[in-house]
Amino acid sequence: MARRIELLAGLVSGAVTGVAVLVAAAALLAINGASGAYPPGGGVSSARTLLFLGLIGLGGLGTALGAYFHAARAHGVALGLLWLAAGLLLLLAIAGLFSIGIVILPGALLAVIAAVAGSRAQAEAVFARREQRPSRP
Repeated sequence: MARRIELLAGLVSGAVTGVAVLVAAAALLAINGASGAYPPGGGVSSARTLLFLGLIGLGGLGTALGAYFHAARAHGVALGLLWLAAGLLLLLAIAGLFSIGIVILPGALLAVIAAVAGSRAQAEAVFARREQRPSRP
């Protein structure tokens, strides 16, 4: 059950953050214009915004991939990637809370839910293996 929650929350988190990044990038292009005619100093701000959106996209992709690979193969590296991506998304959501952060907050919270569910599934698997081993005299 924990693996299903991990997989579902991770994939939905990746999709939500991906859509948020695409909508925000499209809005940025619509506001600034696709021609590249920025107001003075606007180009630097737009480059920072695009970097911020790129990091959000990487966090969403990392969440989806980490949740998928950990749910499918139960690798510890995938769980680490999932936690790293969830932390990155949560940090970026808090950093951009008054702009785009409110839009990516649901994806960040779903990423944390996926990471917690993955850790719980990993712990259950470890304890199940320990119970199967014969005890030493």
